Amino acid sequence: MSVPLILFLPKRVAKGCDKYYLFSKGDLVMSQTRGVKLDDTTQQRLAALARIRDRSPHWLMCKAIETFLEREEQYEREKREDMERWERYQLTGEAIPHDKVADWLENLGKGKVISCPK
Repeated sequence: MSVPLILFLPKRVAKGCDKYYLFSKGDLVMSQTRGVKLDDTTQQRLAALARIRDRSPHWLMCKAIETFLEREEQYEREKREDMERWERYQLTGEAIPHDKVADWLENLGKGKVISCPK
């Protein structure tokens, strides 16, 4: 059974880095720490980029993980949609005619935004 979330407050812990504390029914729930082993070269590159960007290495790692997750989750959503479309085609045999798709793409190329053919 999940506990309802009452308050969600960011707390600045380093320049450009927010640590989020979740309060539910008076209990403090902090984000969990995860260890990542990096080779020396990667650690040096991370530290150098952190100095250049005036950010902490922690902030850069969080952003990199967040970006990776967003990209991979989008890929999985698109893959699932493609499989659903393929299964629907196999069941019904219905598809969008080439002429409709070609016209739609031609209009997009000319800067005319029209709805995707269905």
